[in-house]
Amino acid sequence: MKYVFIEKHQAEFSIKAMCRVLRVARSGWYTWCQRRTRISTRQQFRQHCDSVVLAAFTRSKQRYGAPRLT
Repeated sequence: MKYVFIEKHQAEFSIKAMCRVLRVARSGWYTWCQRRTRISTRQQFRQHCDSVVLAAFTRSKQRYGAPRLT
C-alpha cells in the first residue's frame, strides 16, 4: 500500500521525502518498481503458449476446440 501511495504522488513530492515519512527504504521502492515492470518466466511461457494455441486455432479455421487442438 505504501508503494502504491508513493507511485501515485511521485509527481507532487520527492520519493526521498515520501520514503522517509512512510518509513520505507528507497531501495525497497526501486526494487518494487523494477519488479512491477518485469515479466516473470511463467508469464512469458503463458504468453508463448497462448500464441501457439491461437495459431493452431486459426489454422483449423476456428472450428476445433481444446480437445482437438491438444
